[in-house]
Amino acid sequence: MLIGEVARHAGLSASAVRYYERVGLLPEPRRIGGRRDYSPDALTRLIVIRSARALGCSIGEIRGFLTPRMSERPRERWEALAASKVAHLDAVIARSQHLRQLLLRIAQCRCESWDECATRLMARRS
Repeated sequence: MLIGEVARHAGLSASAVRYYERVGLLPEPRRIGGRRDYSPDALTRLIVIRSARALGCSIGEIRGFLTPRMSERPRERWEALAASKVAHLDAVIARSQHLRQLLLRIAQCRCESWDECATRLMARRS
């Protein structure tokens, strides 16, 4: 498949395909007449990469679970990644809930000065 076709099927832009190739997540395809010719395996790999990026995985994390290790099965890599991402999301959710509560309190503030407001907010935390 040519780059436009593989990109379209993977739901990516051609520049994203070239980027993943450049950073080593996608093997360099063979060239026919100077044009990239991707194997069907490249499409599968790009879909995995796109899905991992949608989950918030970094390029390094994706490289880690796409790079085969003799002592580790793919399932073990996915489980480790999932556990790490769930823990990260739990922390983000907790922080977001705290900020939401703070913003709701600020929106109801009727203080005359920042000092008064800060004092009241600190008093509510105790």
